Parts: sequence; C-alpha cells; structure tokens
Amino acid sequence: MNIAIDGPSGAGKSTIAKLLAKKLGIVYLDTGAMYRAFGLKVYRNEIESSDEVQIVPLLQTTKIDITYTEGEQRIFLDGEDVSKEIREHHISRIASDVSKIHAVRLAMVNLQRAIAKKSNSVLDGRDIGSFVLPNAKYKFYLTASSDERAKRRHLELTQKGEEVSLESIKADIESRDHNDMNRDFAPLVQAKDAVLVDSTALSIEAVVELIFSYVHKKYYPKKKRKKKKPSKIKKFFIEVAYLFIMTFYRFMALFVAPIRVVNRKRIPRRARYIAVSNHLSHADIFYHVFRMPWRRAMIAKNELKKSKFCRAMSPLLPIIFIDRESPDIAAIKRILGHLKQNRGAFLYPEGTRNTENRELLPLKSGASMFAIKGDAPILPTAVYVHGKLLKRNVLYIGEMFDLKEYAGKRLTAELLAEADEKVRFHMLKTMEEMDTYVKNKGWDKKLDKLLPENRKDKKKGKKCKSDNSDDMEKSL
Repeated sequence: MNIAIDGPSGAGKSTIAKLLAKKLGIVYLDTGAMYRAFGLKVYRNEIESSDEVQIVPLLQTTKIDITYTEGEQRIFLDGEDVSKEIREHHISRIASDVSKIHAVRLAMVNLQRAIAKKSNSVLDGRDIGSFVLPNAKYKFYLTASSDERAKRRHLELTQKGEEVSLESIKADIESRDHNDMNRDFAPLVQAKDAVLVDSTALSIEAVVELIFSYVHKKYYPKKKRKKKKPSKIKKFFIEVAYLFIMTFYRFMALFVAPIRVVNRKRIPRRARYIAVSNHLSHADIFYHVFRMPWRRAMIAKNELKKSKFCRAMSPLLPIIFIDRESPDIAAIKRILGHLKQNRGAFLYPEGTRNTENRELLPLKSGASMFAIKGDAPILPTAVYVHGKLLKRNVLYIGEMFDLKEYAGKRLTAELLAEADEKVRFHMLKTMEEMDTYVKNKGWDKKLDKLLPENRKDKKKGKKCKSDNSDDMEKSL
C-alpha cells in the first residue's frame, strides 16, 4: 500500500505524512529530504544551483541513504548524518533549483521507487502521484494559501532561532511554486485521481484524521446494505407520532413546570443558528425542546445514548450524539448538514449540569466551532428556575451575535479559546438581563439567596465561602 501526498512548499506535507504513517503503522519516506541532501552537497562544493554541467557528474560520487531509528527518519549524505543541516532555509531554494535538472530527478526517482516497492509507505513531494508512483493506490494533493504557508514556515524558523522576515519567506514560497509548476520535467500538478485537501483553515490533527478516514474506509470497505426507504404511509405516521408526543409534553410542561419565554420574537424561524444556554437541571431540556420552535437539532454527549428515552426521541427531535473526547467527524458533518438546511441547533457549551446559578463552567469549543464552520450566528439563552413545582420559571432569549471575524481562519486552539470567550461574554450578559427582568417582576427571593453573603451552610450555620463572589456580583 503506497500513499502519495503532493503539494506546494509549506502546505504541511511532511508533518501530515509523518503522523499519517505513524497512525497507519507504515514507513514514511520524505522524498524532499533526498533533494535537500543533494542540494547540500552542491552548496558545499560551491557550485551554482543552475550549473547543470558541473552538477550532473556530482551524482556519480553521491550516495544518499535513509534509515529509521526509533521510528524517526535519518538522512545520510555520503555516510554523514545531515538530517539537521538540510532543513536550513537557504538549502530549500537550492533543492528546488537542482530538482529541475532531468538527471537529478531520475536518480532520486529510482531510489524512491525502490524503497516504495519493498514496503507499505507514505511518500510526500511534488510529483509522487503524477510521476514517481502513478499507480499508487491512494493519492492526495495537499495545499493552502501562500499567506498561511508563509506564516507556518516563519513560525517554524523562529522557533529554531532563525531570523527571517515574513515577506521574504512568502516571496521565496511563491518563487518555488512558480519553479515547481513550470519546470519541463515532472512539474508540480494535481494528479487526475488525487483527492484535493485544502489545509488553510484546518488543524494538523483534522487533516490527518480526514486522510486517515478516507484511506481506512477504502482499505477496509464495509459491505453496503440496501436501506429500504420508508413508505409514504410510514412517514405520515412518524409525523403524527412526533406531533402527538410534542403536544403531550408541551401540555404537561404547562402544569408541572410552567415557564415564560421572554423575547420570543428574537428566535429566528427557518434560519440557521446555534442556540446556547446555561444548564441547571434535567428540566432545562424540556424548556428548550418543548417551549421553543420545533425541528431544532439538539447536540448531546455520547453518554446519553445509554438512555432509552433519548434513543427513542433522537430521530424525532432530532438528537445528534457527539463524542467529546475525540474528533467525531460523522457527527460534525451531520451537524453542519443540519445547519445547511437553514435549521437551528442547540447545545449546552458547559458540557454538563451546573447547579451554581450565577457561575459558568469553562466552555467547550463546540458552539464556537460549529458557528464558524457552519456560518451560523449564535443565540444566547438563559434559564431561571424557581425550584418548586407549579411555580413560574423563565427562559430568557438574548440578542443574537455572530463570529464572522473568524471565518476562513485556521481554527487553532488559541483562536477557538478567543471565540469561546466571546460566547461566554454574551451568555453572561444574557444572564444579567434575565436577572434584571426577574427582579422587576418581584421573583428575586430565590435569586438573592444565591448571593455568597446570603448563602449559609445548613450543617454548620456558617456563611459559604466563594472564590467567585466578585464575578458573581459583577454579573448581577
């Protein structure tokens, strides 16, 4: 099994190929390192990188070996380990120049084919899928914008202690792209059967997972089962059952836990949006599901699959279960597909119930990620629970906001944390507006008891200590 990953300079081919090979348990072959090693020899011999007359004879006395020590690839030039030297910035330009020479490319290609023939491997370069291994089973063309590639390369060199300007790196990358795409022999092109992967706005882990899932699915194909499409009569009865269940629970909610929806007009209809809320108790789900517009997807953690009630209601509401511990690509695609149909989705950003009414736990990145990827605004909501049956509760609808300033950017951990802070700010603002509304209605007895100076420990009769009292008073 050979996997070919082609693409321009700085697209992240080497990093992706290394992680993919490790995940699949096969050999990684860095073809670009071979050209860099030969470029280093040209540099040491003080030969111009465009002087083909002097470069070609140099091939006769050059020996390039690749070994693997504890899973790490080492490059040897004439018996010397040059794994670090070939990564210097000025060697990149020389490698690009010598790779245009026909004799050099043939020598390196023969070496690459010999290695690939012996073992399952991942190869990355400029012409792997189009020339080196045209019969490779899996081919990918990895690319990114020149600005993003320049930023990545600048960060890599800065971490190594090299001082190079971002503008010069971008100019060098665009020059290399032009050379690679316009050379006469084996230019950089996307093979006809290669899968295009744009990594501009994707993290390294997301790209690896995307390619891995594609390869794994093709290498271990599942037997397709013919799904019987439900008849029109069955669809009719499903809709009737859905309407009956929803009506029944709405009717029960009016008596058991009556709730007033404040600012209902702020809820969009037939439009994509992500609704978020604080989470105090299990009853919150009934407030959001049965007192807000129907047909909104509820995003729930995978653990709730164990509940028979949740499994039964999942196709009707619908409920989309997602794994919070690892990238759940299938669930993410389903959520984004739901948003594409101009429908709303709902989740609790805290990820779990929080009995402290005045505080928010650290937010998960799901809400901000779905809003950015699905180009959907966020609708903050807040719940005020009286705490007793047959007492009026409040579901307060805040003002909608968006995260358009993050659109098209690479979703790094830092960027998502910044977006989460904006979500948190608007949620706290909505809770503050709800508190003002409740006080004006004279329902603030329970609200006052939640203040740190008024809460008492029932067993000891002492006031409770709270590290977050300042934040609590500020939010009120």
